[in-house]
Amino acid sequence: MAKKKKFLSRWGWFIQQGADQRIRDTKFGGTYQWCPEPTKTSGKEHLVKFGNNFDATWRSHLQIKHDNWHFWDNPEMCHLLYPSSINEKGGKHWMRWIKGDILTTKSEFTNGTDRINKLLNKLNPKLNSWHDLIRELDPTFPNKIDLRSKTAWLVTSSEGCHQWYYNQPRKNWIIETTKELNKKGFKVIGVHTKPTRGQRTGNPNLRLYQKLQNTKPGLIVNQHSASTIEILLAGVPVICRGLHCGGPLVTNWKDFVAGHPPTIPTFSQVEEWMNTILSNTRHKAEVVSNDFYKNADIRPTWPPSA
Repeated sequence: MAKKKKFLSRWGWFIQQGADQRIRDTKFGGTYQWCPEPTKTSGKEHLVKFGNNFDATWRSHLQIKHDNWHFWDNPEMCHLLYPSSINEKGGKHWMRWIKGDILTTKSEFTNGTDRINKLLNKLNPKLNSWHDLIRELDPTFPNKIDLRSKTAWLVTSSEGCHQWYYNQPRKNWIIETTKELNKKGFKVIGVHTKPTRGQRTGNPNLRLYQKLQNTKPGLIVNQHSASTIEILLAGVPVICRGLHCGGPLVTNWKDFVAGHPPTIPTFSQVEEWMNTILSNTRHKAEVVSNDFYKNADIRPTWPPSA
């Protein structure tokens, strides 16, 4: 039996049909209902795109004619989902919550670093900032981002993302990307496909940041992936194909192919962009039990009491 997806009961689009600002569908005491045709909405009612429904109900976010919607998926700072002092069992207590897009390019809020630091400190008083959480998991942090060799890893997205967003099989993307990197003098030394969630939480050696520390590639090329932040925090430059959350810290694939060298951001640039990433990061209690618009100071408990 499929696991229930609280507090929205299936993948895809939902529309608000009431005044309750908590993001819950009607099966869980909220006012959101399944929305089979988000492309026909006007923007008057708020929409939520919950993950990816790779089936006949699929509707691309690019078809939505307004931006009164948010995307709910795993956080772009994926370290929040690994077992740690603030998430002992590696539960999915944290989320990406982006207005009008599926990967961060901007945010409607500006206080992400301060808000997330306060939430982490409430869960573990020894953590004063998101830096401390990263360092708890990866003691080598902070790593200077540098092009250390002419080697590359490819970090793919899911087969569904490759096919439904870009109409290209993953294997074709790998062949195409490898060919272009070889032209540029880079040797592809590995292809990373995301392990299952159980594998990532149960075995630290299967996490991307640890693989990067073990293999030390010169750069990464990824596709449509929240892995961008994990890679940068591990000290490796990123070339992004497709949509991405790297902002000014990465090189777009078309620019790289045209001859632009890989972008090598400084740590201060990383910190500045992380404020935007964290502004689009939420503890689930902020969304399912509170009015996220208020950006209120909450106690990050899970599961919520109501």
